[in-house]
Amino acid sequence: MTKSIWMLAVIVMLGFAQRAESKAITTWNICIAPGETRECYIYMNTAYSNLISFQMDLKLPAGLKLNTEGCVLTSRVLDKEQQLFAGSVGVNSYRLVSTSFNAVPFTKDNNTLVKLSLTADETFKGGTVTLSNMTFFTTGSAPVACSNDSFTVSANAKLTGDVDFSGVVNVTDAMYIVDYILDHSKIYTSGMDVNGDEVVDISDAMTVVDQILFR
Repeated sequence: MTKSIWMLAVIVMLGFAQRAESKAITTWNICIAPGETRECYIYMNTAYSNLISFQMDLKLPAGLKLNTEGCVLTSRVLDKEQQLFAGSVGVNSYRLVSTSFNAVPFTKDNNTLVKLSLTADETFKGGTVTLSNMTFFTTGSAPVACSNDSFTVSANAKLTGDVDFSGVVNVTDAMYIVDYILDHSKIYTSGMDVNGDEVVDISDAMTVVDQILFR
């Protein structure tokens, strides 16, 4: 094996170790350049096995917009009748609501819950997105409250190889690509096609590895 392939194997192992811990709702800081649109994700891990509905409010900093038509449920939702409703509830404030009309639980371990689409205008200088009023509901309509959360959105230029839009190229970016190659139901981001050939494959992961090793 070449040195890069050996390093990719190490990165895979390290990536699994890094993802061992999670809380009920998890978000990651991202970077977005003024004038760009990027996606980010809300992750979920809970001991409950019978959740069918949820709601949450998002407060965005000035210059950042939530594209409600680009906000979607992710692959953890098993019920094809489950829908996500997203709308404005105030200045820079949005509410996400989802329910399974067939009362099919969507709870699974360590997976994404919602993909958000964010657009920064030319005035965007960075800021914090806050998540509040987060409540889940069981099949018996019992509410399950979740602690507030937040994540930082920095106003930085796009960085090749920065798959998760964190502002740096590191082991997590390679792991995202490997996860997606192995299982296409995993997270896809527009930054995965690192080499620009319009295909996400092992060469993209290797390009990230090379950037980590030889930058």
